[in-house]
Amino acid sequence: MAQLPTARGFLPSAAPSPKFRSSTSTTNSPTMAEPPTAAAGASILNLDALFNNPLFAGGIGLASLGAAAAFARKGVVVVAGAARRRLVINVEISKQDPAYPWILAWLSQPRENPGFLASRLTRIHNLSVSTTTSTARGAAGPSNAHFFLQPGYSRHVVRHKGVYIAVNREKHNTANMNTGEPHEVVQLTTLWAHRHIFEDVFGEAHALAAKANEGKTIVYSAKGIDWQPLGEPRKKRPLGSVILDEGVKERVVGDVKEFLGQQQWYVDRGIPYRRGYLLFGPPGSGKTSFIQSLAGELDFSVAMINLSEMGMTDDKLAFLLTKLPRRSLLLLEDADAAFVNRRQRDADGYSGASVTFSGLLNALDGLAAGEERIAFLTTNHIERLDPALIRPGRVDMVMRIGEATRYQAAQMWDRFYGEFDKDGSGRERFLARLDELGLFGEGTGEAAGRHTSTAAIQGLFLYNKGDMQGAIDMAEGLIPRKYEADDSAEGAIKTRSRATNRDHQYLHSRLATIPVRSHQFLFANSKMSRQASLHDFKFSGGASRPEKSEDGRRASPSSSITHSAATSPALPRTGQSRARGGDRSNASLAAVSEETLAVLPSILDNLPHLDTTFSESLHLSELDPLRTSKCPCHTPRARVRIVNADSLNAAIELAAQRPDGGRVAVLNLASDIHPGGGWLKGAVAQEEAMCYRSSLSLSLHEECYPFRRRMGLYTPDVVVVREDMASGHKLMLGTAPADLPVVSVLSIAAIRRPEVRKSRSTSGTEEYVFARSADRALTKDKMRLCMRIAASRNHSLLVLGALGCGAFRNPPEEIAQCWLEVLDESEFSGGWWREIWFAVYDRKNEGNFEIFEDVLGGVEV
Repeated sequence: MAQLPTARGFLPSAAPSPKFRSSTSTTNSPTMAEPPTAAAGASILNLDALFNNPLFAGGIGLASLGAAAAFARKGVVVVAGAARRRLVINVEISKQDPAYPWILAWLSQPRENPGFLASRLTRIHNLSVSTTTSTARGAAGPSNAHFFLQPGYSRHVVRHKGVYIAVNREKHNTANMNTGEPHEVVQLTTLWAHRHIFEDVFGEAHALAAKANEGKTIVYSAKGIDWQPLGEPRKKRPLGSVILDEGVKERVVGDVKEFLGQQQWYVDRGIPYRRGYLLFGPPGSGKTSFIQSLAGELDFSVAMINLSEMGMTDDKLAFLLTKLPRRSLLLLEDADAAFVNRRQRDADGYSGASVTFSGLLNALDGLAAGEERIAFLTTNHIERLDPALIRPGRVDMVMRIGEATRYQAAQMWDRFYGEFDKDGSGRERFLARLDELGLFGEGTGEAAGRHTSTAAIQGLFLYNKGDMQGAIDMAEGLIPRKYEADDSAEGAIKTRSRATNRDHQYLHSRLATIPVRSHQFLFANSKMSRQASLHDFKFSGGASRPEKSEDGRRASPSSSITHSAATSPALPRTGQSRARGGDRSNASLAAVSEETLAVLPSILDNLPHLDTTFSESLHLSELDPLRTSKCPCHTPRARVRIVNADSLNAAIELAAQRPDGGRVAVLNLASDIHPGGGWLKGAVAQEEAMCYRSSLSLSLHEECYPFRRRMGLYTPDVVVVREDMASGHKLMLGTAPADLPVVSVLSIAAIRRPEVRKSRSTSGTEEYVFARSADRALTKDKMRLCMRIAASRNHSLLVLGALGCGAFRNPPEEIAQCWLEVLDESEFSGGWWREIWFAVYDRKNEGNFEIFEDVLGGVEV
């Protein structure tokens, strides 16, 4: 076969068959043949050979078909998308939008879809339920439940005014960073030609929501950086239901309405369109109630904000105030409680709160402050507010809402009893009685400067609904519990209202809920004394409601110990206690608390002249400084004595040494949150020890807690029924109830774990002191409160203590020094006291006794 010369060798003149393989040249050939790989490469470059290959041609065909299909599919998608954009319209509503619940409520409405096709297309098969409960008016039974079925998380079709709307409700996997709630959306889709239907949908949804909230006031609170409704909308409070002094309400309402009608006037003059009001006055005068009724009158909502909320910052506060809900009143309650000396009051809020005073000022009236806002601030103590906070521009109107006046009392009487008192004679008798008691600030002598509040009058009327004479008879209960230094404790008991007497029923109801284990331990292995055996003590198990006896006195519940005679019996001479030998375990002490509650009723029934459930809640501002003219001038002057003993043991010993000194007043280092601290759970502290041993817990009522910062409780009658923990909390056996020790107790709470720092004393030693001067000043105010209560209640024998030096971690050196400074003040020196003891029970040898002895021991007061 002929060969053609090339640059790389020789190629055959004719194309080989597909099975051709070139062979090597013979030795006679002038040149070497081309290697096989070269021949193969040459064949690949030959396109004719490739296309003549059926495998290659088939692959090219399949690839072309796939590409054509892909392009066709993409074209269809593009065309469909373009057509969708041209032909349909979508509206998406997120859960964060106010319209979201409106749309769900609108979708939940029943609809009639005539026609077979329409009824089949618009059937909703996936539903979710929203449940609300309510109590029927006047019903005492279980609450009513209302179930609202809504479209679930799926695709649905609804028909509205002949237009089909596709609905897609989705829940995303992500959550709102501020509220923690998962993101949800509702998407509505219809034809572009029917786009006008959305205006009807949103209009109907809004009207439906407005109808549901008609006659109600929505209260918002800050949640993260959003405003969220606080519970269910409240029924509007009529403006006429809040009775203020003559002209006060009308002036504020008129000013607000005038402001709302002058927006353009503000804009034309370049004045920020916002208005601020400050309402101040004593507690119970109706400040917050008036704001709520004003919101109802204007058809506004109320947006409340707490400056002490954890995580609240200057930026968050400013942001919240710029996006207030439309048509809402901003409410900042107790503005004096947030800051003192332009520093946040940490003890009143959370340690995480970081709103600064300047941040509050800028949010109210700074460069970034929002407009179209009406803000109300309330306070009980206007003198504590910084002038910068209430200057014009931030506060435009200051209004005092004070104590009840004759006008208010008359208006309230007509509102409650107008339908019965047609001729007004009952009203005149009621007003005359209030005049007689000096409750309008016009009294003389003991009643000088005496007032009452509208809240107290309303409480009296609510207790005597439909009973005009009962309200007149009980008017004496409106007298505030505030007494001069020479008033006796018995007088305080006599002037309490009937509501206080109901504390007995509360006590016995509380005792009746305590499970009865076995009270036989009280008399186990004991022989009754001759006196006690005459009275046939009995035990009865089970709990029952308290009942009254024939003479009207309260009867002990069946879980307590009862006896059949009226004569005071002696307690049995021997007995046991669950806390034997000073057992300090929580379980053992909790059992002691149950035992104490169980035995108290039978003991107290033999002491009818004592009211162990009565206590007074007193604030430092309510107690006038002690007057020198009232001082008894005891001689010789009292010298402070420090004793390493339990407080009640010290009081019993002091009473024995000074039988002529009257009843001993004992300082209770109280919890400011829980009545009796943790005594029902077996906790170990000074207050708990007093509750285990006495009737103190009966006078610590839940409604008095938490304590205000400068507040305390005074209990005149506390009966001691047990020995101390070291003696196993044994009952004081063999002692007749009439001979049991009785003390008075001053319950005052120290600051909880204040911030402290190290300081070098004058002697060169390091000691801990308060890090903040405000904490030191507050501690001294608490001590002044203690001394004023004691002196005003005629106590000359005192057992004080190391206020807050236990679980509350107050520095002992600082507390002792504060006591020294307070006792050295002229108000408390000069002969008010016969004896002052400090019971510093240093059981763990922490050195507190020595500290108090060094600072206070032997000091003359």
